[in-house]
Amino acid sequence: MPGKVARLIAAVAVVGGLAGCNAKNVVDASNGGGSFQSDFSGSPTAHFYPSADRQTAGDVKGETLEGDPISLADYRGKVVMVNFWSSNCAPCEQEAPWLQTLFEQERAKGVQLVGIDERDNRAAALTFQHSHGVTYPSIFDQSDAFILAFPGAVPQTTPFTIVLDRQGRIAAKATDSVDYTHLKNMLEFALQDTTT
Repeated sequence: MPGKVARLIAAVAVVGGLAGCNAKNVVDASNGGGSFQSDFSGSPTAHFYPSADRQTAGDVKGETLEGDPISLADYRGKVVMVNFWSSNCAPCEQEAPWLQTLFEQERAKGVQLVGIDERDNRAAALTFQHSHGVTYPSIFDQSDAFILAFPGAVPQTTPFTIVLDRQGRIAAKATDSVDYTHLKNMLEFALQDTTT
């Protein structure tokens, strides 16, 4: 029994290390993050990573819901907002119009949005996309293969939003549903970084 407990504690520690953030490497907007407000209606805090402490996202590529090839590497040089979603997720429905609006408003600044549709039915996902007027691409990820491609920001639920800077590094994350203002703040945080 003690051995089993020890293995369980070790497993929890590994998961925590993958999913959690080291506080000293994260800029919490409620503690000196300037104008970026991070608390939203009791949802988990959004985290903003200083440039020196950002980790590079892994090789995320596959096909869109429409069957076209897609890779996050194709957007290197742009700020990329990655949103994990599913057609049966009620908060994802709430976020969809905000994400589409941000895509339309911010793409001239060098912003790209990419959805990752998790563990979903392709037909249902396409219906969701069309009914919400979503025009940015979504990667079809029925096997949940890409969650480990984001070190220090492993998605644990949907929706889950990650912003990559122009170098493909994780600049911000939101671990739950957030509103338009908070999504925009995450983008602006990455856009203001002039590191090349």
